Amino acid sequence: MIDLRKIVIEKIAASSDVIKQAVKKSSRDSNPSIRNFFPELDGQFEKITNIPSGISPPQFALLGQKGVFDLRPLSPQEFLKLHRIDIHTAEALVERGVLIPNLYARSPQAWHGFGHLYPLLKTSIVNGERSDAFLRRIYPLYDEKRDHRRNRLTVAFSDLTPEQRQSLAEVSRALPVDRLEHISGTRWAYLDALNPNLSYIASELLEKHQLKEFVSFLRVAKHICASPMTASAGGRFVWGPEDIALRRELGVAHSPTEMLSITQELEYLLSEISGIRPFDNFNFYDSGKLLEFIDRSDNIAMRDAILKMTDDLVELAAANKISEAKVADYKKMIEDYRSRLTWFRRFTQHGLGAANAIAFGVTLSGVGGAILGYSLGAIIATKQTGIARALYRACNRTADRVITTIDGSVGRS
Repeated sequence: MIDLRKIVIEKIAASSDVIKQAVKKSSRDSNPSIRNFFPELDGQFEKITNIPSGISPPQFALLGQKGVFDLRPLSPQEFLKLHRIDIHTAEALVERGVLIPNLYARSPQAWHGFGHLYPLLKTSIVNGERSDAFLRRIYPLYDEKRDHRRNRLTVAFSDLTPEQRQSLAEVSRALPVDRLEHISGTRWAYLDALNPNLSYIASELLEKHQLKEFVSFLRVAKHICASPMTASAGGRFVWGPEDIALRRELGVAHSPTEMLSITQELEYLLSEISGIRPFDNFNFYDSGKLLEFIDRSDNIAMRDAILKMTDDLVELAAANKISEAKVADYKKMIEDYRSRLTWFRRFTQHGLGAANAIAFGVTLSGVGGAILGYSLGAIIATKQTGIARALYRACNRTADRVITTIDGSVGRS
């Protein structure tokens, strides 16, 4: 059996060498970039993103840029259940440059007995160490502030019942529950380093003992400020369905009109894209057919064309030059691609699991862009809260560089 502990140690050591070089290179830079800490992602991995929560890697692979996913010590069955993809197919997608594994569990001992993940571990990057180093570079008090925040939360959460702790951990997705203070404290320190105003709002929520709002706020604010580093390795962060739902709950998706200058052309573009019937969420499938579909040159060309047209549409919208004909062409491309997917589904041995399917369509590209929750009305609604205003300003949706359309109420194709 392959012992992965040595490989993890070597990965951490190699990452440390990269960090030293990046710190040295950025020492004279008043505005250092996180991408300096990921030199191996330059070139073919220039456009990378996370895989949105609630979206499976095989689904993402059909229409997305290079996607980072967390590599954890899991059995083959656990891996399939979590990622909706078997280990062998994940290896094939990594080899094709579609997926990028991130070494999430950095303790060598945690990997004892997981030799079946050797090929994925060997090709993984180590994001956490480098993100921490970058934060220390721009905020020298990061480690001290992180420890202070964790200790403060240990005290603040000390009187919670096990049920209350479990509830907070689930809301914040800080699992397992014994890492609630650790994960929440780290997220809070991200805000200290990247956006002190949001850190102050978090402090106010904690002082008022609004614990659910506190951990929810940290989760959303963390995505806004830090996820392009911690989840996307210096790329673009895309919000998943659960994250968008939480933003709506906090009032963040309801953007005050005085904060959002939206042209009629962009308004039309967003409404048209949000009306496109979305792709189906893949659960179990024939891996060979998936790879066959992805490898076909005509499908590759069509996918690349869709991504490029997304860039073009957003640029035209920002310049107030979008047209109905352009959007119609875009919709036709999406429908043509969907017809290919329909053929693919019909010849899949296992079919699709409809019970938990999430109607979905995503294009991960764009020089401007917006995150679409459920409809154009949600984007230009006037509901306002103090939290929503602060998070919206931090998010600066017009610079997200992503168009995402997710609507679970749309009929399946």
